Amino acid sequence: MPMGSLKTLATAAAAVALVAGLAPAAFAQTVSEVGVTTRAPTSVSIALAGKSKPEVRKEVVQAAATVCHNAIRNDELAFSDQRWCKQTTRQKAMRRYTAIMSRYATLAAGEPVIILSAL
Repeated sequence: MPMGSLKTLATAAAAVALVAGLAPAAFAQTVSEVGVTTRAPTSVSIALAGKSKPEVRKEVVQAAATVCHNAIRNDELAFSDQRWCKQTTRQKAMRRYTAIMSRYATLAAGEPVIILSAL
């Protein structure tokens, strides 16, 4: 083996030994447990621009069912309160819709939205 190759091999071996010697100290860490909880969304926005009242009502009914179901899934609401939640959320959203539409007869100045959230 030529002398240059031995020198290169020795340098590489020294580098590997150095890295191997430092690796456990450099990467030694205590791993702690991480708790991650996923939560279903309990609020929904509905854009109003270009929609008739029946279209908005249909979206509100679907959104109310979704947010109330998610609130139950997240243990934020008892299952026995699901019907109450849906009715109350729908009524509140439609009252907001009426107030928005009376204030903004034309939707040219921006796009109003209704934000539904489980009570």
